[in-house]
Amino acid sequence: MIDDNLLADTLSDEHRSTLEAALRALKTDLVQFIASITEATATVVLDQGQQGRLSRIDAMAAQKMAQAHKRRAGVRLERVVHILSQSKNEDFGCCGDCVEPIPMARLMARPDAVLCVDCASAREG
Repeated sequence: MIDDNLLADTLSDEHRSTLEAALRALKTDLVQFIASITEATATVVLDQGQQGRLSRIDAMAAQKMAQAHKRRAGVRLERVVHILSQSKNEDFGCCGDCVEPIPMARLMARPDAVLCVDCASAREG
């Protein structure tokens, strides 16, 4: 059950601290993920005597997927770092489009959200 205080439209000092902590934890997770996947993004080198063509294709496909995951994590990490750098601003926790406060429940589910649900839905539609 969601705490009613998380549904408030304003970002209290307590909520601001909670959000900053969630962003720092997300930053740590992303840095660790990027470090852990780096080896999987390296150039695929297989001994042709022991590996068939399909094994090489599978390895290259896995490498491309790992590179895409790393790239997305890097973009998300940049967004988290930027949001944290803005944490002292008055509009911290507000939607980037409508400038209304993003509900705390959404921010706890996705600390790096920069749009409220309505604006995010409007962009997707």
